Amino acid sequence: MKTVAGVGLSQNTVDSYRAGVESANAAKGQLTGPFPLAVVFMTEQFDEQKAIEGIRSVTGDTPLVGCTAPSLICNGKIYQDGLGVALIQSDTLKVSVGVSDNLSHDAKETGRQFGALASTVEIPQGQPKNQVLLVFADASMTKGVVSDALYEAFREFGSSFRFFGGGSADNLHFKKSVQILNDQVHRDAITGALIASDSPQGISLRHGWEPTGRNLVVTKAEGKTVKELDGQPALELYMNSLGEDVQKFDYSNFYGFASGHPLGIPMATGEYIVRDPLTASVEDNSITFVSEVPENSIVRIMAGSKQSLLVASSEAATEAKEALDGKSPALILIADCVSRLLYLGDEAQTEISTIGTRLGGDVPMLGFFSFGEIGIEKGGPPALYNKTCGIYVLPE
Repeated sequence: MKTVAGVGLSQNTVDSYRAGVESANAAKGQLTGPFPLAVVFMTEQFDEQKAIEGIRSVTGDTPLVGCTAPSLICNGKIYQDGLGVALIQSDTLKVSVGVSDNLSHDAKETGRQFGALASTVEIPQGQPKNQVLLVFADASMTKGVVSDALYEAFREFGSSFRFFGGGSADNLHFKKSVQILNDQVHRDAITGALIASDSPQGISLRHGWEPTGRNLVVTKAEGKTVKELDGQPALELYMNSLGEDVQKFDYSNFYGFASGHPLGIPMATGEYIVRDPLTASVEDNSITFVSEVPENSIVRIMAGSKQSLLVASSEAATEAKEALDGKSPALILIADCVSRLLYLGDEAQTEISTIGTRLGGDVPMLGFFSFGEIGIEKGGPPALYNKTCGIYVLPE
C-alpha cells in the first residue's frame, strides 16, 4: 500500500467539538487505514480540548500531534480562523509520538527527555533522509530557550535524523500557546512525531533575506533581548545604521519598520538564521526579538523584498520535491513565519499557491503561520529560524 493522506478544515468556531468532527471526517474522506499519524493545527478561536475530543471521535487512537497557530494553511488557501487536520494512511511508515514539558524551567533537560523518542521506533540506520522528527514547540511564551532544547534533542537523536516544525502561538496576543499530543493539551512544552519511511522525505527552509552593512557583535544579550551591539546601546546603533533618529522615531510603528530590517546570524554553510525584531525599549536602548539572539554572536542587518521572499519559498518547494528522489508527494506540511504573512500581505496567498503548484497542484496540504520555524539546513544541528518558509513533503 502506498502512503496517501487527506486534509480537512472546519471554521465552526461556535462548536469546537463539532469542528473537530467535521475536520477529521473531511480528512478521512475515502481513506480506509491504517492511520499511523494525524496532525492538527488550529487558531485561537477554538477550545483545544473539545476540538481534540471531536477529532479523536473520528480517528480513534491514531497518534495525534499539533499546536495552535495565528493562521492556517489548508489545501492551498490561507485561513484567519480554522481547525485543520491531516490524516496519513500507510502500512509502511514507522511512527512514534512524544512530549516533554517544562520548557521554560529547564530547556536542556526538556530536550534530552524529548530525545527519548528515538528509542521507541525501530529504524534503519544510515538513512538520514528517511527519518524526520516533526517538532512543535512553545516559542511565543518562553524567554528564549527553544534552541537549547533542540540542540539537546539533536544530541540524543544523532545526525541520522532531520527536524521540521515550528513554534506555536496565538494571533500575536501572547496569551495562549498550546502544544497537542493525542488527547492532551500541553503548554510550555515540545511535542512531536518521529516518522521513519522506506523512502526519502523532503525538507527545505528558505527565507529570501540578504545581509547588508558590516558585521556586528552582540556584546550584551539576555534570551530574546539584545542590549548592546559592538559595545554600544543596541537600539541606538541599529536605528543609526538604518538612517533613523533614535530619539525622534515613532516607536508605535517599530515592528512595521523593523520587520523589513531583521538581523541575520551567519552559519558555517554560508546561510543566515534570521532574527525578527519585535519590540524596542527607549528606556534601556534594547531590542527584543521573536527568538533568542546569543551573546557574542556575529550578526548582520538583513534586507529583502516581497519578490525575494516569494522566490525563496518557490525554491524551497522545488528543493523539497527533488529530495523525494522521484517519488510523488503524498502530503505537504508548511511552517511559514507569521511575520512573512504580515510582510507579504495579499502576496502571501501567491506564496502558498506557488508552493502547491511546484509540488503537484492537488497534493493535500496543511500548514500554519508559525512563531519560529524549526529545521536543519544543509547539515548540522537543528535551529529555530524566523521570517522563514519551511516545507516538509511526505512521499507516497
